[in-house]
Formats: sequence, C-alpha cells, structure tokens
Amino acid sequence: MKAQPKVHVIKDESLGGIEREYVGEYEELKMVGERHLRKVFGLAPTEIVHIDGARYRMVERKAEVGERVIAIEEDGYEIGDLLTVKKADRWGDGDGISISEHTHAMYHSEYRVLEPVVDELIGVDTTQASPQVLDLLANLARRVTSLEQQLKDTQANVERQAEDLASTGKCVDDGVKRLDALESDSQEQAELIEMCIDDIVTLDERTNESSAIHALQTTIQVLCETIAKEVR
Repeated sequence: MKAQPKVHVIKDESLGGIEREYVGEYEELKMVGERHLRKVFGLAPTEIVHIDGARYRMVERKAEVGERVIAIEEDGYEIGDLLTVKKADRWGDGDGISISEHTHAMYHSEYRVLEPVVDELIGVDTTQASPQVLDLLANLARRVTSLEQQLKDTQANVERQAEDLASTGKCVDDGVKRLDALESDSQEQAELIEMCIDDIVTLDERTNESSAIHALQTTIQVLCETIAKEVR
C-alpha cells in the first residue's frame, strides 16, 4: 500500500496568512545567529485550509446564499478575508455575488468557496467511499454549513429586533411621560385662565360701581345747582 504523504500546516502569505496544508518533506536546520533556518523541499500546497480549528477545502465554483468564501483577489476587501454570501446573483446576469460584510460585489473569479472537509464533518473514511457517496457527502456538508450560517443570521436578526423593540418601548414610555407633562401644563394653564376670568369679572364689577358713584355724584351736583338757582 502506498504511503500517504506527510501533511504540514503552514501559514500561506498569499492567502493573507491563512493556515494551509502542504504535502511533502522538509528538513529543519539549526539556529544560525538569531534566525531559525528551514530548508524546504518537495512541498506542494493543497486546497485545504484551517480556519477556527476546522478544515475547509477551497473550491472553485459559484457560491450559494449562506456559504462562506475566501477572497483571493483585492477589490474592496483584502486577500484572505472570510466572507458570507448574501446574494448569489448580484446583478441578475450570473457574474457575481453580494456579501454580508461589504457593499462591494465579488466576481466569481475573486473568491473560492469554503467547503467543510467531509471526513471530519461526517466521521467516515473517504478513501473507502465511491465518488457518488463523496459527492453526496460534500453536498450534505455544504447544506449543513449553509444552514448553520442561516441560523446565525436568524439569531442576529432576532437580537436586532429585540433591541429595536426595547428602543421602541423606551420611546413609548418617553411619549407617555411627555403627554403626562403636557396634560399637567394644560391643567395649570386652565387654572390660570380661570383665575384671569375671575379677576376680569371682579374688575368689571368694580368698574360698574365706580360708574354708578360717579353718576350719583353728577346728579347730586346738578340738583345742588338747581336749588341754588331757585334760592336766588
């Protein structure tokens, strides 16, 4: 039986420092000064990358909604950025996708789809499986990843809605307090108006009394003048 090649996990600077699996052999040399030299031979990169402790295969195909992709070109985002597909056909012509993390679009040539490695996700020996089974497992893995992302998005939406409801409730409470304050101000204004009306009535009564007194004084003065004329 042919021996499996050794797998080495090394940061790939061409992918923004993402850890990537390489196969082959290498030989480590001793420290030279302050540098640790390593002579590498026969190492070849695979399409397997390590993200958050899990293994993913980079696949060149059109991404579906909810799938994660890795940027391999710079166009409004950095190489190695991990992104989530929001819309599978941004312009309606099949040329690109929309992503959740940026407003920039992505052409299909600018990313690779991240598919969970089947043998780790399902727990089976893929070397003993037929191509049909491998395809089925790969599709299942993609579906699971998509559902997990949709669940995360749903949870995030629920949290945002809860925050919006809390904010709306606070606005309602503030509105009720303002209405109560306006009602109190209106009542005070009504009381002030009533007091003003009372003052006006009182002033009017006093004005009428003064007019009557003045008229009486005028009448008395006229009578006195008439009597004085008759006495003469």
